[in-house]
Amino acid sequence: MSGQVNVKNLTGQEGGEVVIGPRQVNGRFHAIQALDNVLLGACVCNLDQSTDALNNLTLSPGTVIYGTYDSVTIAQGSAIVYNKE
Repeated sequence: MSGQVNVKNLTGQEGGEVVIGPRQVNGRFHAIQALDNVLLGACVCNLDQSTDALNNLTLSPGTVIYGTYDSVTIAQGSAIVYNKE
């Protein structure tokens, strides 16, 4: 069953949300995909040193960052945050 859940997550079948900055969203997300040039604000996630590494990071259009996110702030630009399960 876990393989099916992973495939669903990776193909966006659990849904997601378009976020246009500046805006913070809270929930349980597994990926952030930049739709245009995105400036990330603070993110709460399971990535090591995420506070330092992701804060003020610029993503080019199409870039995807995987992880487990509880909070994502899009400071500028637009992105899709994909739901985790």
